Amino acid sequence: MKSLFSIFLLALSALIFFYVGMPLISGSSSPLLQKYILTGRASDQAGQGLGIKELQAEADRLNAGLEITAKLIEIDKELKTKIESIDQTQLQNLDRFLPDSVDNVQLVLDVNSIAVSSGMKIKGIKIDDNEQKSTDVTVPVASSTEPKVAKLQMSFTVEGSYETFLGFLDNLSKSLRLLDVLSVKFTTGDKGANFYKYDVTIQTYWLK
Repeated sequence: MKSLFSIFLLALSALIFFYVGMPLISGSSSPLLQKYILTGRASDQAGQGLGIKELQAEADRLNAGLEITAKLIEIDKELKTKIESIDQTQLQNLDRFLPDSVDNVQLVLDVNSIAVSSGMKIKGIKIDDNEQKSTDVTVPVASSTEPKVAKLQMSFTVEGSYETFLGFLDNLSKSLRLLDVLSVKFTTGDKGANFYKYDVTIQTYWLK
């Protein structure tokens, strides 16, 4: 009698483990087990209730996601701190070096200011709007649209001695604005020796 009872208990234990224990560990597609025994939800793809393994795996994925989110938040804070620590004067100089818009009037004022400080004055100013062509610029950051650099040419005339003109070119090269001298033509002036008329064409750039 005891032997039969022991066998019955063993069989019952095996059945409980097979029908209850295994689903708890690995999950099950049985609606009854999902409703009354298994915690969680049914899998969208396999239709199985979540068992301990699946729940643990999902918990691990969620924890990994939380860690990544925390790291991204920390990186965001560090970047904001670095941006706020940048000297505003440096930002303004950078904006003047390669502005995000074209301002013909300001360009003329900047070049004339350089000429005046060099002992010269610009005349016969011409702005070539047709030269606002764009060229692709590769940037080391992911972007859906790459920025483009537009070109703008400006021609003008200055008069003075050769030494004064060299000083003007030197000051022009030190300008905070990005400027390239494309061409220089000179003719003899009407004020005696060592006095010339210079026809200059420069090119500047701006971000579109």
